[in-house]
Amino acid sequence: MKVCYELPLKGTLRLASTDPIDFENWRFEFQVDAETGFANRLIIEILGIPRENWPTLLPAKHDPDALLPRFPFDVNPKAHWFADIEPFVINLEGILSLHGLEAIVLEELSVKWVPESEPEKVGMMSGYSLSSPQVRAFAEPLDAKQLACCIVAARCPESETVALALFRAAQTHMQSGQFIDAIRCSYFCIEHLFANGKHGRRQTIEQFSKADELTSTIKALFLDGPHESFEKIRPEHKELKGAATPSDVLEFIFGLRGLVQHAGRYHTGRWHPSRQYAFQHEAICLFNVAELICDRIVTRKMNQTLKAHRPHA
Repeated sequence: MKVCYELPLKGTLRLASTDPIDFENWRFEFQVDAETGFANRLIIEILGIPRENWPTLLPAKHDPDALLPRFPFDVNPKAHWFADIEPFVINLEGILSLHGLEAIVLEELSVKWVPESEPEKVGMMSGYSLSSPQVRAFAEPLDAKQLACCIVAARCPESETVALALFRAAQTHMQSGQFIDAIRCSYFCIEHLFANGKHGRRQTIEQFSKADELTSTIKALFLDGPHESFEKIRPEHKELKGAATPSDVLEFIFGLRGLVQHAGRYHTGRWHPSRQYAFQHEAICLFNVAELICDRIVTRKMNQTLKAHRPHA
């Protein structure tokens, strides 16, 4: 039995040959867009997967104490899954980035199990495909007056526009599931606005604590009412256990920045690019802080623009 993983590619990776590359029981095939000449798809086949690692259905016993009957079968717990090779694919993505590859689109994975002989045709999960979640609007449509205000406000070169650029990058990473990078950009957005050029722990947290807008946003988001992602991460971070205060959250935010920003050897194992979803809820929390603050910045800019260009009686 073999399994085929098919993944879209983004970027300008060019190949002199598209012949499949065989390595032990692996086969790699890069497909090229006929119009652009750039590689646009990667197919990875793993051959000769032993029967004990097939995703076959195994009988499962019903729990007599359960309120509802369960499906009488389970997928083989020893089955081979894409997660088993995902770190390798992430490493390959990094290596090929030096040759023009921008991304291997993991969220659009297609999986297919293929029998390599007649006796291997058994009842099993033959495959599945993933697709990017449908993009949904998170704001109301802009009317002509609001759009004009945005255009006029964009001519202002003040420092706040840097924070908005960092927020935009964080939002792009959030939408693509790159949660580690979303944490970085969300933090830099907050740091740019409130750290006053400080970078050390004590000095930075001191500056953060003086920023009423930042501390009030943290209090409103996480401490005055339920926040699903914040509640999920509280048990995992010592600063957030118990009756957390805005100062505790600031300590957490600075520590989170250090965790994902520094990649020295002494941090090896604490994070890896393939473990994006391990940081999903931390990213949501930090992104929501930056989002609320940047929303106020834009609202203020638009109001100032309206006031400045309002006809005089």
